[in-house]
Amino acid sequence: MDSTEGQQQAPHSGLAIASLVIGVVSLVSMLVWTVMGMVVSVVGILFGVFAIGMIRKQKTPGLGLAKAGLFCNIVALVVPLVTVLVILIV
Repeated sequence: MDSTEGQQQAPHSGLAIASLVIGVVSLVSMLVWTVMGMVVSVVGILFGVFAIGMIRKQKTPGLGLAKAGLFCNIVALVVPLVTVLVILIV
């Protein structure tokens, strides 16, 4: 019998899950609608930062989800910006 059986796990942070979902959506939309992907990624970055703060303060699970969402959103914001700058310079 497993020692964790019968124990309830604390739920993951809703903001962390939202940040990860928005990060994946913004990565996909970055390829199709660049501006829309950038706008959505800014919202995801805010969710990720707030989630990390809440998780550290409340000691709840979901830090990995929040960090992954933050990473995806930052990539979805930076890649189009760098692409536009390279196009403008060249």
